[in-house]
Amino acid sequence: MKMFYKRNPKEIIEYRLNVKPYSDVYLKMFKLLKKHVLLVTKVPKEQSLEIRQEILDDIKENTL
Repeated sequence: MKMFYKRNPKEIIEYRLNVKPYSDVYLKMFKLLKKHVLLVTKVPKEQSLEIRQEILDDIKENTL
């Protein structure tokens, strides 16, 4: 499944969730961590952690 994060109007980052099995994401007791967010789009190493944290925060903010 392709997922995208729009960082600003001109910067779109493709990512995926690295969770095995993927169905665990839908469980209430599952805790999504930064290590589960894998960037498909190539970015500098220094920005990678920052972008992964932004994506994680955005996911948590927009879920129930």
